[in-house]
Amino acid sequence: RVLSTLLIPGHNVHPSLLSSDGTMWVQAVRGYDNPARPDIYKTHPALVYGSPKGPLTLKKTGSASLGKGVFLPGTRQAVFIVSDKRRRYSVRSYDVARNKLSTTYVRPAKARRRVPTDLAVSKDGKILAVGLGGKESGTVFYDVETGAKLGSHATGSEVTSVSFVGQELLFSDLDGRIYRWKLGNKKERSARLLMKSRVRILTMAVHPSGASAIIGGMSGVHLVDLHNKKVRRKLLRSRAIDIRFSDDGNKVAIGTQKSLQLAKTPSVFVFVNSSP
Repeated sequence: RVLSTLLIPGHNVHPSLLSSDGTMWVQAVRGYDNPARPDIYKTHPALVYGSPKGPLTLKKTGSASLGKGVFLPGTRQAVFIVSDKRRRYSVRSYDVARNKLSTTYVRPAKARRRVPTDLAVSKDGKILAVGLGGKESGTVFYDVETGAKLGSHATGSEVTSVSFVGQELLFSDLDGRIYRWKLGNKKERSARLLMKSRVRILTMAVHPSGASAIIGGMSGVHLVDLHNKKVRRKLLRSRAIDIRFSDDGNKVAIGTQKSLQLAKTPSVFVFVNSSP
């Protein structure tokens, strides 16, 4: 059932995010310069934020367009992929309440050189992982507080997802490779190739146990057994836009690309764990 409905004052262009305490919802948008005349289509970079139950506040972000982001646990500070008027991409922290950018993790660069593709923050909020595409494709991780670079691993193609499972970082690339990198007390110098699938991975979500993952590609959505390193079965033929596990891992929601904009055609599928 619908819990609440919010009107976004502009075109939403990136995934929304929710603070860890569930009290603040944020959405990067192209806001209307003249809200009374949205038909004019003149817009500006902005951020919409507020309680999930409303009301919402819209603030212009100047020349910085905020893309995919992630909240730092226990705070109202987020980290965003940022692009500027020169179409250079970077990763910076952003104080939502003060409407201010601060720490730079990934320096500005053109997309052909380096473009951030995904972000993840460790559960303790100390490590930020960034997936990259372009000539410098790979994964880099940083100290959240200081912005210092702690390590990097180059890949042969664009990194399409990064996620933490405890003290391990798992990430995927466009060629179907899945990597595992231990970042705890026994930190490894680089990531290990966990498996190579025949599916080109566009997005991936890892089960909280780290034992399995759901991958979305051009040809559908698949369940992957990470322990036995093989694709178990196809869940959907649709192309996945976003995949999210519940905190306990018992459910996974898969948002799909719709070819028919009909109310009776599902936009989200939810799968529930069942015993064999």
